[in-house]
Amino acid sequence: MIDPGISISLPPELHPFVTAALDDLEIQNHLTGIAEVDAFVSAAAQLAATRGIPLPTDILKQVLRPDPLGIGRWAAAPITLDRWPPAQWLPARADWLAAEPTFDWMWFGDEPLRAPFFEDSSRYASFMPFNWLMRVRTELDGLIAATGTEDTLPPTGFIFHTSRCGSTLLARMLMAADHHTVLSEPEPLDAVVQWANASGASRERQMAALRAVVAALGRRRSPQTRRYFIKLDSWHILSMPLFRAAFPDVPWVFLYRDPVEILVSHREVPGLQAVPGSLLNHLAGIVDGEHMTPDAYLARVLAAYHRAGLVELELGGGLAINYKHLRQAAFDAIPRHFGFALDPDEAAGFAAAAKINAKVPSLLFADDTAAKQDAAGDDLRHLITDDMQADIRRLSGFASAA
Repeated sequence: MIDPGISISLPPELHPFVTAALDDLEIQNHLTGIAEVDAFVSAAAQLAATRGIPLPTDILKQVLRPDPLGIGRWAAAPITLDRWPPAQWLPARADWLAAEPTFDWMWFGDEPLRAPFFEDSSRYASFMPFNWLMRVRTELDGLIAATGTEDTLPPTGFIFHTSRCGSTLLARMLMAADHHTVLSEPEPLDAVVQWANASGASRERQMAALRAVVAALGRRRSPQTRRYFIKLDSWHILSMPLFRAAFPDVPWVFLYRDPVEILVSHREVPGLQAVPGSLLNHLAGIVDGEHMTPDAYLARVLAAYHRAGLVELELGGGLAINYKHLRQAAFDAIPRHFGFALDPDEAAGFAAAAKINAKVPSLLFADDTAAKQDAAGDDLRHLITDDMQADIRRLSGFASAA
């Protein structure tokens, strides 16, 4: 009999096996290592047979469909739970178009996440047939309700940034330690922040939702994990009051860079921040964004980031780091601010990671500061107002812990 807290939209012939697999670690550990569909079906049939569970392999094979782009988040989920799935699952993707976000979980195992961005790790996990079959969804109420009942890591530190300023490098250096959990711009967290900004929900519910998704992403998937860091999306500095309310004691850093260099980077490879009329209009206080050029719009967004960062730095708990000082700060000021000191093994791992291109790990790091300055014409430099330059100078005053 199916637990009343489980809803399964898969063919009913698969319900007994799917229900068993949710709680059977042997099934999970065996099937999650299989990448080929026929081998997966054969192994599932053998595991089912040893447990006396009927499993029609023809029906099982029919439902195994990859979803690397996560399109399934906007369709009915195979499995819906009113609680979190077992410990090796993480919320991988979210549907933020509904009145409240819903979360699709996938099995990640106990290995540290090594990809530059959480979306990369989610996409890798989506290639496993096990996750095609066992994609689990929870509603926001279910996500919140289980908070505090699971083994999760409290966040060690948050990384806010202005984009293209070394935040991925810092995340990659932190990832070099096996006992660190580092989440880089996880979509489920962004879905909660966007919902909080637009929903009109009470502050208490917003905080509960943010705490819940941070806890769920920080599940202790390995007993050796000791520290937990989240690199946020750049626009999350505009929602810093929510983070401060939900996590008043968690230290944070704000990374920034010469805005001319950021403008050049986005001109070469535009990000969402440079799309006029995007979701940032309201948050950044831009009322005419859709009529701006991408460069002018991004300059306004960066100005809003700087102002928001300064407001929060004045309140304490933060550390401002200029890109040109980041590599050194990653070895001393930042760990100290986050409450630890690097041991020799951690320092060696950090040093090795610092030599690699953070976003393209197959390449070595090459400082592009001079090239970006050379590429910036007067049209970009004129977008940097006197007020922005003054804010950059003020940020340099927060280069030590408040």
